[in-house]
Amino acid sequence: MEYTGKTPEEIKSFCENVESDKQSEQELIKISESFRSINRLYHFTKHETAIEILKSGGLRYSKLNRMNDMHESSKLIYVEYSPAKDDSDDKSKQIDVVHNEIYNYRQISLTEDKEDSLGFNLMQQWGLYADCFNGVCLVFDKVKLSRYFNKQNIKDNKARKSVKYMKHVDSSEISKVKNNAEDIQKEIFSLKNKIFFQKRYEWEHEQEYRFIKRCSDDTRQEYLFFHDALKFIIISNALVNNHDEDSDISKREEELKNAIANFISREKPVNYNIPILYYSVGLNGYGLSYNYIGSIWHEDNGFEVNNE
Repeated sequence: MEYTGKTPEEIKSFCENVESDKQSEQELIKISESFRSINRLYHFTKHETAIEILKSGGLRYSKLNRMNDMHESSKLIYVEYSPAKDDSDDKSKQIDVVHNEIYNYRQISLTEDKEDSLGFNLMQQWGLYADCFNGVCLVFDKVKLSRYFNKQNIKDNKARKSVKYMKHVDSSEISKVKNNAEDIQKEIFSLKNKIFFQKRYEWEHEQEYRFIKRCSDDTRQEYLFFHDALKFIIISNALVNNHDEDSDISKREEELKNAIANFISREKPVNYNIPILYYSVGLNGYGLSYNYIGSIWHEDNGFEVNNE
């Protein structure tokens, strides 16, 4: 037997470290394959909002008049009026009915991947919506989230699709609809693509995918409950670079982990976990890593990363 110069305790420790490294590598491969395999949608938000989302288990539908796009907040609709005589009061009432019907709709705005632009790698989304990189990015399985959307509130008018970006977004026109709420409701929904899924070119950097739903009760909050469609949570290097056990940032990360654990304990799906990934920006470029043990994506070579 060859003498190695190491004690039995040192040899045992070495072997345990080798086994731990193998397990970490296998875990990294599994996480990477899982991330790549799903069709992803992203929701950028503040840390505090992410905690509330996990507590509620749902994404809240937002009212159109609270959007950051003026065209979204103030829909322009032309109504072709056709009564027997021109009654200004009746005409005004009809326009009010049309506008009220439009603002019965609410929306959830998410970010999608494009062929040459991954949604989690959009700096402006981190800056504008994720609290200047101090927030989080929730990653959803688009197929599962869409399935839950289709199953919930089946009788409500609703739709989902990518937003189309255009140089000019024209106002919509309602043609010869009488002052009848049911007819107007049908007419508005028939024009949903033009009214709810078009934006001007200057917003195309958001790569928006949108869920809309008619919510007739203005006083009630409406949610899209996502269950096990939430697959990952990404935090930025504002947290990674300040990873200190005594820092407020580390405490926020711990809050996030606790919120994830509580959410999973309520949902109780089989073999379900929500890994936290780290989006980093630095001298080595942009990257996405898992648990400080290896990279699953890098801007230089995409998902074909080398962790050696």
